Amino acid sequence: MATSTTTKDLHVLIVGAGTTGLLIAQGLKKNGVAFTIFEAETDSTYQTRPREWGMTLHWGSSHLASCLPDHLAARFHEAYADPSLKPDAVTGLPIFNGKTGDLIMEMSADHAVRVSRKKMRSLFSHGLDVQYGKHVVRAYPIDDPASHHNGRVRLEFEDGGHAVGHVVAGTDGAKSLLRESIVGLEDAQLTTVPVNLFNFAYTFDPELSLRIREHNPIFINSIHPDHGTMYWLSIMDVPDPEKPETWTFQVMQSWNDKTTPPSADLTTNQGRLKFFKARCDEYAEPWRSVGRAVKDGTTIPMDRLTYWEKSRKWDNRRGRMTLCGDAAHPMTPRKFPRSCVTPVYKTLDPHPPDLIVDTMHSADRGQGLNNALQDASNFVSALVSVSKGSATLADAVQAYEDELLERGQTEMSISLKQSYLIHDWDTLMQSPMVKIAQAGLTPPNHLPRQPSLYDMQPFPQSTSSSRPSSIIPPTINASQFSLAETAVQSPSASHATFVRLPSTSTLALHGSLPSKASSLKRSHSTTPADERTVSFGLDELETEKLGTPGTLPDNRRLARPTLPLFPSGDSQTPSEKWTRTKGFWRSFIAMCLPLLLSALEGSVTNTALPTISESLNLGTSFSWVATAFLLASTIFQPMYSQLGDMWGRKAPMMVAVTVFAIGSAVCGVAQSGAVLIVGRIIQGLGTGGIDLFAEMILCDIVPLRKRGPYLAIKHIVFAVGTCLGPLLGGVFAELNWRWCFYCNIPVCFVAFVIIYLWLDVGGGIKSREVSVLAEFKKIDYTGTGMLTFSVVMLLISLSTGGAPNPWSHWTIITPMVLGLLGFMSLAFWERSTYCKFPIMPPHVFSNRTTNIAFALTTIHGFITYGFQFYLPPFFQAVKGSSPSQSGVEVMPTTLAVVVCAAVGGPLMTLWGKYKPMHILGFATMTLGLGLCVLLGPSTPISVWLPLQLVVAGGLGIVISTMLPAVQVKLPESSTGAAAGSWAFLRGTGSLFGVAIPGAVFNVRFNSLLATIPSPTARSQLAKGQAYQHASAAFVKSFGSKNETHIVNAFNDSLKCVWIVFAVLAATAFLLTFGEQQHKMRKQLNTKYGLKSAPQTPAITPASSAPPTRPSTAMPSSAVDHHDAEAIYPMVQIPLNLRSNEDV
Repeated sequence: MATSTTTKDLHVLIVGAGTTGLLIAQGLKKNGVAFTIFEAETDSTYQTRPREWGMTLHWGSSHLASCLPDHLAARFHEAYADPSLKPDAVTGLPIFNGKTGDLIMEMSADHAVRVSRKKMRSLFSHGLDVQYGKHVVRAYPIDDPASHHNGRVRLEFEDGGHAVGHVVAGTDGAKSLLRESIVGLEDAQLTTVPVNLFNFAYTFDPELSLRIREHNPIFINSIHPDHGTMYWLSIMDVPDPEKPETWTFQVMQSWNDKTTPPSADLTTNQGRLKFFKARCDEYAEPWRSVGRAVKDGTTIPMDRLTYWEKSRKWDNRRGRMTLCGDAAHPMTPRKFPRSCVTPVYKTLDPHPPDLIVDTMHSADRGQGLNNALQDASNFVSALVSVSKGSATLADAVQAYEDELLERGQTEMSISLKQSYLIHDWDTLMQSPMVKIAQAGLTPPNHLPRQPSLYDMQPFPQSTSSSRPSSIIPPTINASQFSLAETAVQSPSASHATFVRLPSTSTLALHGSLPSKASSLKRSHSTTPADERTVSFGLDELETEKLGTPGTLPDNRRLARPTLPLFPSGDSQTPSEKWTRTKGFWRSFIAMCLPLLLSALEGSVTNTALPTISESLNLGTSFSWVATAFLLASTIFQPMYSQLGDMWGRKAPMMVAVTVFAIGSAVCGVAQSGAVLIVGRIIQGLGTGGIDLFAEMILCDIVPLRKRGPYLAIKHIVFAVGTCLGPLLGGVFAELNWRWCFYCNIPVCFVAFVIIYLWLDVGGGIKSREVSVLAEFKKIDYTGTGMLTFSVVMLLISLSTGGAPNPWSHWTIITPMVLGLLGFMSLAFWERSTYCKFPIMPPHVFSNRTTNIAFALTTIHGFITYGFQFYLPPFFQAVKGSSPSQSGVEVMPTTLAVVVCAAVGGPLMTLWGKYKPMHILGFATMTLGLGLCVLLGPSTPISVWLPLQLVVAGGLGIVISTMLPAVQVKLPESSTGAAAGSWAFLRGTGSLFGVAIPGAVFNVRFNSLLATIPSPTARSQLAKGQAYQHASAAFVKSFGSKNETHIVNAFNDSLKCVWIVFAVLAATAFLLTFGEQQHKMRKQLNTKYGLKSAPQTPAITPASSAPPTRPSTAMPSSAVDHHDAEAIYPMVQIPLNLRSNEDV
């Protein structure tokens, strides 16, 4: 049963991660109320819906701000359709005669902001652990005294899972399944309205795009007098304000079905497109050109408007089951700004007009959005009162529903009437809305200018003074109004004439009922036609502090936030500006030290490999020394990302360092190739964790836009190890190759201690108080197994193809087919409902820029590792250098990578752009690798050195910009999954950068064996054994008669390898043009950041407030003003329009 609970034991279940559900979740999180949010969609990037649309945020902005945390509220401009527009750029919505193009009227639309549904959901989901793929099939209260869950509510999901909480909120849209559970299947059904709607998005040529926005930068509307078709154009996305060809518009046509010609075929897309174009030809410009610009074959979806006819008070099971947003009041569209006319929630007129006109742009979900935002704010406030013990759950939810139903039913009724009204020219032109706009009627002046909700919104003030206003009694949320009267206002009016009063039940619920509540009186003033007003007298309340009636005392001026809540640019508030704390550099050093190990081991073995291979007689298995290391470090990185999200970053990195040390010891004592490969596998397991956790830690402690210089430093550290590797490898190869591995052990010990003492990052099981066993069960073992199997099979096929068996042999074809089938099965598994926590979540691969960045990462890893793997054989076998000398000759590649990485990262941070780096880098790589075919035995240093520098320069310039490009369109909550997938693909590229060129090398070398005179040399170099003999000592051992032929065979085979690299680099270069340049985040929003990072401070408004707004004197019988602090108790909390403590 409902009881007064505390925050600790109140748990809220939210069904639906749309705008409403996510905003409720943010509001609950902000107030410390426990919750779990479920979403039936499996894609967290919200790409699965077939259409995207825009919405108009208007009067709901204050409710929005009450739930969002400061750091997200300050980023709300990211959700704008056009982030470059100022919030006051639009003051009116023009409505045209569609036939003539004449302006009928311009409805007031002060501060209307066009937002993107997808962008809002993406922003609101930041920091939330949404349970995706959870389709509710049943919801019911638990009324069983024998159950320890008695008095709660239970959800059951399609996948067999369930959840139990104290209250469930259905925010799952107009076709709500939870509504069916509450009111029954029959009563939950929607009713269709005979109004058809075309609604799609389209991108036009620059000239037409500019012409559309000349009329209005956000939206233009027209109505055709012959058939009442409404034709709406609005901006939906502006990737680049300077490039109109990138702009996307929302195009809508709606009409009453009775005007549809009998010959029209609306059942096929071809028929709908023909009908759309025919209607467009009847319109003036620019609507006519829009129709002609839409290409044949364009998909034209058609909808029928619906609403919930049986909306009424429901049984909420003592406050345990309720609805919000479209689930509670699905309504038909309306396409006008609300500021002109406000809906009647309760009228004092005993004989209200038959036709109530409310006007709010909503064909694109504007009206639904603003009402949903108020629902979310009210619901959060109700639950906060429960969490604080000031109300029972049953009373709080019932009070919330009373207001919601009163408002929602009225809104739905108005929406329905308006749907018929606006699609008939005669009805439209006779409506009060048009009369008011055309006549420019101004309300009577006996009411003063009242403090407005928009006075509290940190929007820049518009030159237009027309905006809705309301009176907010002491300590009451602006969201909790149960009463309003029609406000009549012209675009030129300086104030609105409606007021609102909280219901007595709302006041009592929150303990804020004035001591003289009985003195509240209503006074109704009769005014000329279409100018109806209402006021409420509070004559017995204290007024001695108020000064002149109708004005605010000078010492009680409204304080305005000094910074915008919804900034239109990328400026940051002081609380958002990222700064390094005292623990930053210690953590950064602790992160970088293990990287030195990883880099050292990755390069030291390459130089010494011919010697190691000969010492242990590895034969054709030589490549597995490198391949096993790379394989182990690669295939487990996606799983490591899951471990990092479970344990945090610190403990898993310490484990990875320990595993690496063990692997080094095993390699050092190896007496056979099999033991060496096992040791390399163990080493690789450690290295994979070290590399990935270093990337994840950097992402956690440095914002995306600021990350470039730190990535450059990290890559410099990595490059230092890579530079030292060939030198040490050459020295150890000549002395004792086992020290290639022994040298790692003491460094591992030092790294372990430094990580333990200095790495100060948050997150992990201990801090989250969850079961270790439960977390381990979340690991995608099936996906990891499939991934391992698939990669290993392909590597076996590619590594052994051509040597010792031909490519047509079943031992080559079978593993290749199994590997490909394995990858296909993995893709199905990761997207299936059976995989609860995929190692490579599908949402990470949901946008073009991320996918192209993944492809570039794979190619970059392929070339980077492969180029360095095949350079030593060139210098030793072709140029005749010793192992140590070849280590020096390879060093320019590493040094150039370091220098260019140190340049590329900071440039990305400076410009905020990654795409130019990618274009330049891969163009340079293509040029350098293409020219590598000129290399040969007689190539002087003046040729091979510049070629190395060109290739390495291209590799380095992009190395710091790959991961940011992957993450730029993904939420910060996806850092682990994105980094894991990125690291896996980079490692996979490295793996195949050895295997594929190795196969090409072996095939080409086998074809050149006949040119070598010595049978002994041929037998030792045949069947894939050439690489292990790629040393000057081996080549010279057969005398000068054979040396030239052997050198030429090596050189010609390596030319094929350079060609492979050049082709891939050219492919990557072409792919870069498909990337999109997106804005890079400057803030952090992660629980894994530095523990020493400061909390976001409150921002204090400027000490000087703006002058009191002008107002008109009012008689004492009108509404009395309270002082500003009493009217707005939240004004001392900027960037958070309402303090929930005031509820």
